[in-house]
Amino acid sequence: MPRCTRVRVEAYGRDGKRLRFDAEGFHARVVQHECDHLDGKVYLDRMRSLETLTFLPEFQRYWMTRR
Repeated sequence: MPRCTRVRVEAYGRDGKRLRFDAEGFHARVVQHECDHLDGKVYLDRMRSLETLTFLPEFQRYWMTRR
């Protein structure tokens, strides 16, 4: 599932005070990534296929040449 490019966050800070902000671009991706952790998910859960899960040198050797 692709991530949203913009999110609105409504939460509580460490001090218990209400927190509201909008996040865009990379910041939005980071917020969604951290929310996934709160839900017990890791990036592997978001992968459509584990077929290309590998180290970068292996990916470059075996997958970059396939098109």
